[in-house]
Amino acid sequence: MSLANSAANTAEKLLTKYGERAVLSRVTGGAYDPETGENVPVTVSQNCKVYIAPVSAEDMKDTTVLRTDSRFIMSVKGVNSPQVNDTLAADGITYNVKSAVKIKVSGQSVLYKGILSV
Repeated sequence: MSLANSAANTAEKLLTKYGERAVLSRVTGGAYDPETGENVPVTVSQNCKVYIAPVSAEDMKDTTVLRTDSRFIMSVKGVNSPQVNDTLAADGITYNVKSAVKIKVSGQSVLYKGILSV
């Protein structure tokens, strides 16, 4: 097993065991409604596993990160990459994605991490 596969499997196991269920949602450009003649926004949602924690002092060195924000780690399995302005609903709270990056090992996606705001 390669290092990338091992890292991806370990990340998935940890998120399955310690993460929580969440729903990642994105509003797309929409679908045409022939009755109104307008595009109607469409929300696409995906279930995922996520770990959410308070931001650290290191995170707040970036001037766009606030003390009230949270950071997240998300499984890559079965989920499209989170993008700015997506929402993440977990444990009764809906967060807005402020930033997200894909973490790779040897070119293989292992997990997503980023910053959330309420």
